[in-house]
Amino acid sequence: MKKLHLMADYSASGLWDEAGKPADLDDYPIAKTTRKLIDVWMDWYEDSNFYLVTNGVFLNCTSEEFYDLEDIIHRRLIKELPDYEITRFDVEVNELINDVFMVEE
Repeated sequence: MKKLHLMADYSASGLWDEAGKPADLDDYPIAKTTRKLIDVWMDWYEDSNFYLVTNGVFLNCTSEEFYDLEDIIHRRLIKELPDYEITRFDVEVNELINDVFMVEE
């Protein structure tokens, strides 16, 4: 199965290929709504100076809103790209998440 990783970073698309390179969203059948959510999420990150975030406050959202939107995007990508394993890093449980139905043991 092909893999993609969802991760915000400066000057990136938010999606990374198996080689760890920024993926071009145009190369994947991602719904317009999901692309817009990724754009908003990435704008929040770009505007945040993320490495300087204190007290969970970004410029345009709270850290909770940021991670909630990341979760929504992750779930949508899993549905829209069934031939791909879509991973993301969950900061709350401090582990790589690759299945939308994963539960803590």
